[in-house]
Amino acid sequence: MLYLSAASAHQQPRPTERGRTVLRRTIGAFAGLFLVVLVVTAVAPPSAAASEGSTALADPIVDVLFCAGGKIEVCHRSVSDRSHTISVCRAAWPAHERHGDTLGPCSDDGCTARSSSSCDGDSDSDRIGDADDDSDSDSDGDGAAACLTDADCDDGDVCNGIEVCGDDHRCVSGEAIACDDGNVCNGVETCDPNVGCVPGAALTCDDGDVCNGIETCDPEHGCVAGTPLECDDGIYCNGPESCDPVSGCRAGCPPCDDGISCTADSCDEATHACAHVAVDERCDDGNPCNGVEVCGQEGCASTTDPVDCKALDSVCGLGVCDESTGDCTITPVNEGAACDDGDDACTLSDRCVDGRCAGTPVCDVECERCDGGSCISLCGNPFDESNDRVSVVDALFALRASVELETCPLCRCDVNGDGVIGSSDALRILWRVVRLPVDFFCPPSGNATTTTLATTTTSLAATSTTVPD
Repeated sequence: MLYLSAASAHQQPRPTERGRTVLRRTIGAFAGLFLVVLVVTAVAPPSAAASEGSTALADPIVDVLFCAGGKIEVCHRSVSDRSHTISVCRAAWPAHERHGDTLGPCSDDGCTARSSSSCDGDSDSDRIGDADDDSDSDSDGDGAAACLTDADCDDGDVCNGIEVCGDDHRCVSGEAIACDDGNVCNGVETCDPNVGCVPGAALTCDDGDVCNGIETCDPEHGCVAGTPLECDDGIYCNGPESCDPVSGCRAGCPPCDDGISCTADSCDEATHACAHVAVDERCDDGNPCNGVEVCGQEGCASTTDPVDCKALDSVCGLGVCDESTGDCTITPVNEGAACDDGDDACTLSDRCVDGRCAGTPVCDVECERCDGGSCISLCGNPFDESNDRVSVVDALFALRASVELETCPLCRCDVNGDGVIGSSDALRILWRVVRLPVDFFCPPSGNATTTTLATTTTSLAATSTTVPD
């Protein structure tokens, strides 16, 4: 449409009524011609008589008016039922499809457009001779099929890219998806036709051995070995360290340990020399009855025989060693049973009492000693009753008894018979020692009691006893 400014309208002459009439008729003629062509092209049935070039003759007009959307190639069926390739406007394709034409160029073997699929030499139904069953006429398998929209080219596989319909109405393959992210550590990526890229399984570099270090992963080269653990602390005396695959470094065994519990082991770090000192105290088991233990080359050993108490064994008792003191004691057996103490003249009715065989004494054991059945007085002989000889020791014993340092029966120490043990008794015994004529008058055993100095005394009948010198 032509637009004129107001100034131009005043300068140019206005069209006459005749000119306007001619213009209207010209426009009407073009419009009528267009409608005729459109109707003929759109409604002509497939069986209508037409020359081989009838459709082609209409194309220039359609091209001029409606080919703004581009042109496509179709295989056109002619009146002789032969086919040939023509180029038509995209907008005219619906009419050609109703006419029996097929999209894309015809094959070169002269097959008709309505021939069976075996005529074009392949197994598809596009009536286009190719050798790879795709929608184009070559045998390269690229699927460059004829198309109208991008949807005609979509093969349903996102991995090989997005197919589009080109300007020549041929499918153009898309660019395949590159799923590899360049990082081998996260695994090998793959492509799923439906969803696209799928992550790979990450590399597992850890070999489970802490001794050879912690493995890492390099995005380019993959697993990289770690730095091995250094367990050696450089100290000789604590032994060579080792490494456990699970727990790591372990302490070594000291080289100077001789395995003997009673030795004190030492190590010289400077000279790497070992020393072993025996410690007997480590062997003492606290039991003196099994002997004395010492530390030797083989460990603890006893150097003395165990304490032997069998000498105390009798019908009345068994000799045992007291582990607290190491002394032999008697464990009573056969308590109250008859026995023989070996002194039939001095004892009667022997019985087992507290582990020993004892009978009823014939003599007064406090004041007399028995000698072959005879009872001998111990007056003036208080200390040593094994013999009848009076000694200085007896005099000293009586003197200690007089000051209450010893306990002595009157029948032994009260030699003057006054009922009191005093220094005069000790002096009297001493006179006998030096062979001065002196008699002893100890109280009889029946009335005698053990006593010392006292303020009061009991008058006792004195008995003169002559003690052999």
